[in-house]
Amino acid sequence: MEDSAPVFDDRVSEGDLEAPRRKPRATAASILYRFTSAAAPVLGRRRLLSWYLDLSRWFHRLSFEIAGELYGESFHLKRLAVTGSLIRRLLPENGSVLDVGCGTGRWSRVASEQAGRVVAIDLSATSIETARRLHPGPNIEFVVGDVAQMLSESAGPAFDLALLIHVLEHIDDAVDLLSRLRRLARTVLVEVPDFEADMLNHVRRSLGKAFYSDSDHVREYTESVLREQLGRAGLRVLLLENRRGSILAVATGDTNAVL
Repeated sequence: MEDSAPVFDDRVSEGDLEAPRRKPRATAASILYRFTSAAAPVLGRRRLLSWYLDLSRWFHRLSFEIAGELYGESFHLKRLAVTGSLIRRLLPENGSVLDVGCGTGRWSRVASEQAGRVVAIDLSATSIETARRLHPGPNIEFVVGDVAQMLSESAGPAFDLALLIHVLEHIDDAVDLLSRLRRLARTVLVEVPDFEADMLNHVRRSLGKAFYSDSDHVREYTESVLREQLGRAGLRVLLLENRRGSILAVATGDTNAVL
């Protein structure tokens, strides 16, 4: 077992992406190609494709989990579309942040470097306990609870910025949550998985296969789906882009706001 987590570095240059013209022989791939050629006429290409699609999805998820365990926070902070610089850009000096579904508090800590107050809420008591241990700070309040209750008790904007980092895809009524957040926070920063980041997802869908990137998701997203939900919630999109396999959006209920 590793003594300490290696640092995950996602910086690349043109030279880093060059590959030798003569590739080393990939024995395992060669065997799989031969097996596929022999098995396809017997099993049928549709059935074989179905198996391979499942395997690729499962191995991708397992690889992601193990990468997170190996590299730790340096991986989780750099593999997402949101960045610390974007949060600082959206947040006024000593502003206030609500981190919805904060998990173990990575982004709460990042926001706390500029914010005067961060309220981070999650349903998982275990995650909140870990967050308090990893990210203690006088301006961060970690809360175990249901954000829906907090939102129902709010009478008006209480936060400058609300974070929804890979949370919305777990919510049954996403538009209702966004509508409530519009009344609680001046700006909402959303990140969701991009259905089209994997070119095989459309194939999975056409074959009736599972295509979600996490078994707890109630939906995956495209740009148009996210934009539609934000609009139905009364939020105006200031920024929407695809980055690192996710869709990032900045939205507000303020008709005069600019980014």
